[in-house]
Amino acid sequence: MPTRQGAIARAAAFFDDGSYKALLTRLVEIPSTAQEPEFAPERTATSTRPSAPGSSRWASRSPSTPTRWRASARS
Repeated sequence: MPTRQGAIARAAAFFDDGSYKALLTRLVEIPSTAQEPEFAPERTATSTRPSAPGSSRWASRSPSTPTRWRASARS
């Protein structure tokens, strides 16, 4: 069974040897239609609401959470 220390070591090596940067570079290079003007409403909606399950409960209690998220958490 893998250990916590082993997982940390693998994650550190992935970052330190440049593999993480290479992966991000490949992912960012993928063309997307999301930047086209007709997708502006979806971009705005995505950037103004919490995206993780349960994050609205956290957002409603966190003083550092933008007001727009706290308001949506109450509804």
